[in-house]
Amino acid sequence: MKSYSKLSRRPSILQVIIPLIITGLTAYVILNQLVFFAIITSGSMSPTLEVKDLVLMQNLKIDPQQGDIIMFETKEAKMPVIHRIYSGSENEIRTKGDAVELVDNWIIKKDQIQGEAMIFQGKPIVVKDIGEYLLFDPNNVRITKYGSEMYRVSQIIKNIKSLGLTIFIICILLYIFINFRSTGKSY
Repeated sequence: MKSYSKLSRRPSILQVIIPLIITGLTAYVILNQLVFFAIITSGSMSPTLEVKDLVLMQNLKIDPQQGDIIMFETKEAKMPVIHRIYSGSENEIRTKGDAVELVDNWIIKKDQIQGEAMIFQGKPIVVKDIGEYLLFDPNNVRITKYGSEMYRVSQIIKNIKSLGLTIFIICILLYIFINFRSTGKSY
């Protein structure tokens, strides 16, 4: 007969399955970019969003309303733009940066919107000044203003991102193996 101490240390199926489900859902949200961080690259949204800030965006439910902060692509800009909705309907949305007095020249449609800022207590969720470390293009710059160490760190991050799904699957398999091995019968 097994002792109580051995049985009490053995994880139950629920203790293994629930973290797997939570991890799987989190991975799904991240890998499909349903929730993501965007880097602010200009001062057009100051003081709400400053250059080098990261703003948390979502594209689960985009319901463009006047005053919402959205990210979109337009032919007039080289990079995605993050501005506030000034006016419009579903097919003709006008935007404007908080720091700019004039409304943007372009008119965008709902299908051009890539994300909407996640709001908490009336303000967008922002991580200040972190984008500074992510703004440069590591393919063209080997020594940044932070030195060559930052280039090496960016290369490591780039490699981890490219292998992210593989690393994730290996970690899940190891988790399952370790947990089910500890639940195995011992004689």
